[in-house]
Amino acid sequence: MQLSDAERLMLALLCEIHEASDAKGGVNSSLVKKALCSGNEWAITAEVQLPWKGDASNPPYVSHVLDVLDMWLFLEDTYASLTAEDAVRFRRETGHEYDPQFPGFDGHSETDECKAAQFVIEEMGRFGKFRGRSLTSQHPTIARSRRMLSVFVPIRATLGNRKPALMTADELISVVKA
Repeated sequence: MQLSDAERLMLALLCEIHEASDAKGGVNSSLVKKALCSGNEWAITAEVQLPWKGDASNPPYVSHVLDVLDMWLFLEDTYASLTAEDAVRFRRETGHEYDPQFPGFDGHSETDECKAAQFVIEEMGRFGKFRGRSLTSQHPTIARSRRMLSVFVPIRATLGNRKPALMTADELISVVKA
């Protein structure tokens, strides 16, 4: 969604009117105002179903952030469910000496991604597992996360058929090593 400064101002004023009217239901005017003020206008379309918009797509960096957050939910949940033997094998085969944890995005070179992740988690209330964590990495993460996603996305397509919806140890290792 591309808005002019005048449109942004009008929407902000409409949000204030909506909030002051104590209207119940409908549009979350507080979220819309936060999205406008923080430069996360994509969140308005993502949060509010606009029937005239059709299949609105997010900017590419937002879609990447959503995929990365989803992938890391599965990675962390799968690791937490590993047997002690599989956890040892994970550490041996990946070279990780610690539990895998979402590293965030580089605060210097991946600012759009970092800002989008923070907005999705803190303001939109999605991916609650990451709430309160630092989302800023000390180094770029996009190239690695793209490699990991290339392995994870085909696996994700099969997870809905599993009970519980977790990866195998081998799948976890293959994604982390990518």
